[in-house]
Amino acid sequence: YADPSYTTPNSILDWPGNGDENLGVSAKLAPFVDLNENEIYEPELGDYPSIKGCAATYLIFNDVANTHGSGAPEIGIEVHQLFYQLSDTDIGNDLNGTTFVEQKIINKSTSDFVDFYSTFFMDTDIGNWSDDFSGCDSSRNMMFSYNGDAFDNQSSSAPGYGEITPSLGVVLLNGNISGAGQFNATSFSPANFPFSPEEYYNY
Repeated sequence: YADPSYTTPNSILDWPGNGDENLGVSAKLAPFVDLNENEIYEPELGDYPSIKGCAATYLIFNDVANTHGSGAPEIGIEVHQLFYQLSDTDIGNDLNGTTFVEQKIINKSTSDFVDFYSTFFMDTDIGNWSDDFSGCDSSRNMMFSYNGDAFDNQSSSAPGYGEITPSLGVVLLNGNISGAGQFNATSFSPANFPFSPEEYYNY
């Protein structure tokens, strides 16, 4: 970065390290390596994103910015998520194709929350979504989805996998799954989705 001919890549320039406190967000957002330790993201001075893996995406969202689908009032929670992957040359084939998700939940409200649930929703759609199954293996701390037969046909919205039918598993690494469930959305009717705050909580 000190070389006059160096051009900082947009992926480094656009990293959301700094937040505008006038907008009600934290002064420091996505993690970064702070070379001069002034807690300000300055890529022109050599600061760069602090990420894991070979490729990463960082997301920040909260429950104050938009209307809630559940109809529940806002509670002032902010969530930071780092999605990252490792190349198979670094880790071997066992974890090739694995995406890691690291999540930080920050209470931005004036209330204390003693008991709360954090949940993970996935709409897996294994090729043709109409014949997928899902389940949970508590001994592996895993939720999973897989194709329901030996041949995955094409659907109106997605190509099928044919004879190579993949599966998808989500494993909680730093805790125990307290529950897992599913709901049938094949008709895309609102009646098949959670509607009230209580239904969202129970799902």
